[in-house]
Amino acid sequence: MLNFKKIGLMGLVTVFFLVSSFLVVCGAEKPIELSYWTLFSGGEGDYMATMVTQFNAEHPNIKIVEMRVKWEEYYPKLMTAMVAKSAPDVAIMHTATLTDFASKNVLNPVDVEKLSNVDDFVPGIFAGGKYNGVQYAIPIDTHPLVLYYNKKVLEAAGLVDDQGNPLIPKNGDELLKYARQVKEKTGKWGLSMEVLGYMPFRWWYSLLNQQGGSLLDKDGKAVAFNDEKGLTALEYIKQFTDEKLTPNNVGYGDSETTFTVGESGYHINGVWAMGAYVLIDNPNFDFGVTLLPQVFDKPAAWGDSHNIVFPIQKIPDEKKLEASFIFADWISAHSLEWAKAGHLPIRKSVQESQEFKSMKYRSDYVETANFVAYPPSVIGWSEIQDVLMDMTQKMQVGNEAPDVALKNASDKINEILASR
Repeated sequence: MLNFKKIGLMGLVTVFFLVSSFLVVCGAEKPIELSYWTLFSGGEGDYMATMVTQFNAEHPNIKIVEMRVKWEEYYPKLMTAMVAKSAPDVAIMHTATLTDFASKNVLNPVDVEKLSNVDDFVPGIFAGGKYNGVQYAIPIDTHPLVLYYNKKVLEAAGLVDDQGNPLIPKNGDELLKYARQVKEKTGKWGLSMEVLGYMPFRWWYSLLNQQGGSLLDKDGKAVAFNDEKGLTALEYIKQFTDEKLTPNNVGYGDSETTFTVGESGYHINGVWAMGAYVLIDNPNFDFGVTLLPQVFDKPAAWGDSHNIVFPIQKIPDEKKLEASFIFADWISAHSLEWAKAGHLPIRKSVQESQEFKSMKYRSDYVETANFVAYPPSVIGWSEIQDVLMDMTQKMQVGNEAPDVALKNASDKINEILASR
């Protein structure tokens, strides 16, 4: 053993030099460091952080450094970074947003040959990562809307069957009826959801698709929703705020609080909320989850997918790009771990595994994967989505009548499409 007191400072320097030289001769290298931008927060953010830690532990030659960006800042910040060629090595991107980015030539195509068992991906979801026939993204999940419910609130409202099981609304009439009963019997909100944000538009989009409606025409050059189907969907949603069955002026955080503290019977949200809900330790919060009710002709629920994409760098680095593919492939293959956050896995082997089937709650909504209504792949989606959010928000808070809101949104989106 070395006696550092006898060696002295100069001796330590010599030892350090010799050790460093030895490592260089032996070919030891620093791990490839990859910057990774995500928009996850809350429970799902914690699950992703855990997966990154696990990947780093299993891959000593690659180090992933995750940076979380706030949802509302994420895409503008990412686009600015990509255009300036100062983007992260890997980043999360929604399928609906992919076209906006891929059309600007800021993404590296995926080397499909580098992926393990491509045939294991759910085909339709994997194909969502293409633009102009080129694969630019690797999906890691699908995340539709579902309906949550508070068992204790429903019990207090008398919404249980003979065995004491909560009554689950299967259609639009039952959802309205049960929401009214919650308010009448308990004084609580019948249905809580975000109003000042994207949730109402997503529910409206689900109801539009339940009627066989479409957001855009078949060429994607003009709107197709300014019709009876679009109006009927809006008017159905408006009943809940008109009858004060749901708060009409709350953001996402407040709507979640309303539900998780036991102040509402039913709650519309995405499957991603599951990761946070299962961690809540509150005797008044005993929740369940089910499919989004089929209000109209057929089942449909808005949904999207998270993908991993690979921004083009100012100075291309093939080793980094190859390491990025390894990371993305690993994340998608470990979609059972990601499913703990509530998302539905996109690997067939995981969907069919006993481990996934035995996970609590998942069997109650896994069927949603069969009728997810994805937003259209169209340039300008970020702007279009904001217009639709504004449409439902103005209608719910009472600033515009449903037909006026629908007409105004239609005109604005046609202008966006014409300017592409």
